[in-house]
Amino acid sequence: MRPFSDEERAAIEDGISRAESKTSGEIVVVVASASGRYYGYAIMWAALAALTVPLPLILFTRLPVEYIYVAQLAVFAVAVLLVQWRPI
Repeated sequence: MRPFSDEERAAIEDGISRAESKTSGEIVVVVASASGRYYGYAIMWAALAALTVPLPLILFTRLPVEYIYVAQLAVFAVAVLLVQWRPI
């Protein structure tokens, strides 16, 4: 995240000053790269991806149920790691 230029800072300060003149409150600006990691959504999407694994394996292969279960767990683990990966 690049810092603000002097012109951008001046524009922000001017906007805050104008807004504060119309209210009794104080406005504080916080700049962050992300507001949160949203772990619950990551787990949900990973679980949904893992839930799609068994049906095709059951219908189109003769794999034992134990292998299908391990494949489902592997898809869940990889999906959690991918969704939690910082650049995404």
